[in-house]
Amino acid sequence: MSKLLCIWLVLLPLITWQGHFEVPKVFWLLSGGIFILTYFIFNIKKLILTKKDKWYLLWLISLLASSYFGVDFKLSLLGGSYRHQGVIFFFCLWLVIKAIGFLSKENKEFLYKYMGIAVLIEAIFVIFGYKLGTLGEINAVAGFLAIGIFFVYKYLPKYLIVLPLIAMFINFSKSGFLALLPFVFSKKYAFPIIILVVLVFIIKPLNNLSIFENREVIWKHAINLIKERPILGYGAETNEIVFDKAFYESGFPLSNLIIDRAHNLFLDVTLWSGIVGLIFFIGFLIESFKNLEIDRRKLFLSFLIYSMFQPISVAHWILFIIIL
Repeated sequence: MSKLLCIWLVLLPLITWQGHFEVPKVFWLLSGGIFILTYFIFNIKKLILTKKDKWYLLWLISLLASSYFGVDFKLSLLGGSYRHQGVIFFFCLWLVIKAIGFLSKENKEFLYKYMGIAVLIEAIFVIFGYKLGTLGEINAVAGFLAIGIFFVYKYLPKYLIVLPLIAMFINFSKSGFLALLPFVFSKKYAFPIIILVVLVFIIKPLNNLSIFENREVIWKHAINLIKERPILGYGAETNEIVFDKAFYESGFPLSNLIIDRAHNLFLDVTLWSGIVGLIFFIGFLIESFKNLEIDRRKLFLSFLIYSMFQPISVAHWILFIIIL
């Protein structure tokens, strides 16, 4: 059963169906989550809650409460029209975190090694002309390669990291390259350099192609929306609704466009679950970070840096949670 869990997780980033990218992956995750939940129901005594779990579950409860009193409870439970990262999705992520915790050291090594192979497969797709890979968007692919390069370097022959690096240059995503920072600099100088670079990009956002893709505009709307409902927010996966309203009121209606993320995880979490939820979510991150080895902290920081500029796919979430 443990090997099946590992194979199920490794395959998730590569799942697509008839030109759809995110929905098949989420379906794959939720389907497996049903089996994990069933296992825990019949083995409830084995389910020991750590401090990290308690912070996460507090955030999940606040997310559920925000969703109930928010814009659209059903939408918040099931997820939005594209990412489907509703309350059920985030509960399933927690189940996966707990399931991985039951794996033996040998099975964890198996999982990490073959996740590195999945990253190499994604890189090969890009190198051979499939720039959208199995994620459907260039920045998403670059972020997956940047975060996942940890598994290639750590658990496979080190020279193979040239493949995801070549693929990243082909797609050339600035946010993807930012996510490489924790792996590039020495431990002594990593943190101040990362903070400096991130602050520079916050002051001058990455993308100014149009008002609808300009992070500065999106972040400004997000902050204004948070001010309107600061305590509990609007509920999970409601960005599509609230941003549509915000752009319309600003005189730039989205029309057929959809903005379903603030392009910043912390703004998204606050929009979904308010300041209360943000506190719990940050508590989860801090507690998780404290328990990680030095090498894994680099992957942790890589994910967080990427998440400050790009929407997070289920594939990125999986890379993140399997090392927690």
